[in-house]
Amino acid sequence: MSKKTIRFIDENYQDLFTIEDGGKVLFVYSDGSQKEEICKYVDAYHLYVGLNVYHISELAEKIARAGATVSPVLIKTKEEERNARLTAVKDTYTPGTRVKLLEMKDELYGPPVGSIGVVAFVDDMEQIHVRWETGSGLALIPDVDSFEILPE
Repeated sequence: MSKKTIRFIDENYQDLFTIEDGGKVLFVYSDGSQKEEICKYVDAYHLYVGLNVYHISELAEKIARAGATVSPVLIKTKEEERNARLTAVKDTYTPGTRVKLLEMKDELYGPPVGSIGVVAFVDDMEQIHVRWETGSGLALIPDVDSFEILPE
């Protein structure tokens, strides 16, 4: 059975976009405030937005009166999220970046707190491989170990 799609229109009854049943939309109001809501399919012309049921034209008119906009919230797959995190780590910790160790969970094999090192590379598991001044080659793990980038 295929997923139902929910249609969003503007106050002139022109199609804006569709989302799958259970998808999210983002409302941006004229004062800059924002609200994300889950939408549920009722039928081709009705939907739940949060706990409220609307006819699609009623919702379009309410959005227009409020001077608001609505847009779909794109949900990333786990692989897309992981790739985005990996790219961010690789972009932040490029080879040659100097780092200072503040705390490492692997106290037995890790370099001492305060050690300075130079990033060699970031692997596909988001581990930051560092050539430490102590001679250690133990990698940093973001969100586990604590460290900071040093100015050049």
